Amino acid sequence: MNISTRIHFPRYASVFYTLLFCLFLSSLWLVTACFAEKLTMTLLEERSAGSRIMSATIEGRALTIYLPPGYDSAAKKSAERFPSVYFYDGQDAFSGLGIAQILDDAIAAKRLKPMIVVGVHSTMQRTSETVPYDDSWIQANWGRYTPRASEFADLLVKRVIPAIDEQFYTDKRSENRAIMGFSLGGLFAGWCGVKYPETFGTAVCFSPSFWVADDKFFADAQSSTTKPQRFRFDVGATTGEWNYYVPLIGVLKGRGMVYGENLMYYEDPQGRHDAASWRERLPDALLMFAGTKNVSQDSIASWKVETEVIASASTPGRFFLRMNPIVTLQSGLRYSLATEAAYKLVNEQDGALASDGRFEFRGTRDLEVDITYKHLQKRITINYADVQRRMGR
Repeated sequence: MNISTRIHFPRYASVFYTLLFCLFLSSLWLVTACFAEKLTMTLLEERSAGSRIMSATIEGRALTIYLPPGYDSAAKKSAERFPSVYFYDGQDAFSGLGIAQILDDAIAAKRLKPMIVVGVHSTMQRTSETVPYDDSWIQANWGRYTPRASEFADLLVKRVIPAIDEQFYTDKRSENRAIMGFSLGGLFAGWCGVKYPETFGTAVCFSPSFWVADDKFFADAQSSTTKPQRFRFDVGATTGEWNYYVPLIGVLKGRGMVYGENLMYYEDPQGRHDAASWRERLPDALLMFAGTKNVSQDSIASWKVETEVIASASTPGRFFLRMNPIVTLQSGLRYSLATEAAYKLVNEQDGALASDGRFEFRGTRDLEVDITYKHLQKRITINYADVQRRMGR
């Protein structure tokens, strides 16, 4: 080694040790992250159907986990990977919605594929966690909050899901992972479906709060660089909220989604904004996500048309009059046709129709309406006296 090399060696040694120290810090961070993502689990219930319910925590977040019948034997053989559902307000999904019993029954009847459900518990910060936008009405009427939906989504995507995938035999492909929620949780599920389709291949929104920040979610769904793979949303017609929802069909169809295949809307004629109504609609959501019969191969078994008289949620004395055609597929999956059906008024002088099924009278005569969808056709009579009675007149 010559004198010149000896003079410059200390400078290279300094760089070497600096790089080594950085590598050590990176390794330490990775080890810490791995330990932070370990699940602490407790068995809650061994069910008669052979399924199990577990409780777990990760990053301080409580989870309730459903493992389907046959999970252990499939896991031992490494023969099967299971679809997974992430349900916000997870404590309510297992109590008020009774998701475990619904799954046990439908899996036994071979209507649903066996799946894992991860109930993600909500906290006192529910509004902040689920709302992506600032809304002055919520701030004034429900209390102060800070929109942190992005941070909460990061917790799911970067911490919770990797931990679940590591612990359980899940199918890690996005098309076999769904996110679901109701009310504000439904808004969050829909927002995740739009923003994180590479993680959540299916988004299901029960009575979602799309009205937040003057329907800003619609603008997000239209302008986002990403779009959902599969999307289902619903509403209980008795709440007077339908007009917040139907326009979303056109927005998502404009993004290339196909109604009746990867896009569905269901307007529950007797539904309310409550757990009993969401429980009644839950099987439809699960069938769309992981039914044993593929939706594209599922044919229409029957259809009916409900005549709805919906009291406005915001304007006393105002009513929305509309037709709600509902199809039921062979699998039992239901969805409303809304803007997808064609409506023709036979006695045009007596009323008027809109393309989304709304109607109005121009006198006291009943309305005769022809409704068509694909190969289906039906003529209905809308009774003037019955509508007046239902409006309390």
